[in-house]
Amino acid sequence: MIHTPIPTRAEASDVATAVYDGADAVMLSAESAAGSYPLESIQMMTKIIESVEKDAAYPKILEATRPVIESTISDAITSACQKLVYDLDARLIVTFTATGGTALRESHKRPPCPIIGLTHSSQVAHHLTLAWGVVPLLLTKTVLDFEELTTEAMSLVRMHHFAPKDAPVIITFGVPFGRPGTTNIINIEKV
Repeated sequence: MIHTPIPTRAEASDVATAVYDGADAVMLSAESAAGSYPLESIQMMTKIIESVEKDAAYPKILEATRPVIESTISDAITSACQKLVYDLDARLIVTFTATGGTALRESHKRPPCPIIGLTHSSQVAHHLTLAWGVVPLLLTKTVLDFEELTTEAMSLVRMHHFAPKDAPVIITFGVPFGRPGTTNIINIEKV
């Protein structure tokens, strides 16, 4: 689409294949940077991505091609979150994450709601910007316990209007606080 407003079959196929392969992000470099139709290119890429993600076979293909990740408590928490999202019609998952690992695990599951990656690390927040479905938020306040974390998370959810009033929100975190790889708690709150 560098010189035409409509993609070739190969260009459309490349974008669709990247999505089916589970890519977190796709990019059109020449088309958007030096092409004659940058806006049309991005609009077309968006249509292709949305079409693939609506395909009934998409979740099955992702699951079949997803590499097996080690089975940890964090993995089990992530799987439980997915079930809760559907069972409760939750509108948001908030993950308190030291390294970004929990937010990435949630992202790989492709839930039907946004994921907030709440972290104290600006480096982790930057890393999460390209993860599918993740909105990274830098937590500037130090939280020391379950109650403070829940209060701070829900305050941010309300402040940024991430979910409608009375909608269920799933919050995950690990105890002891600040230790990477300890995601072991799920909390459900209402906005």
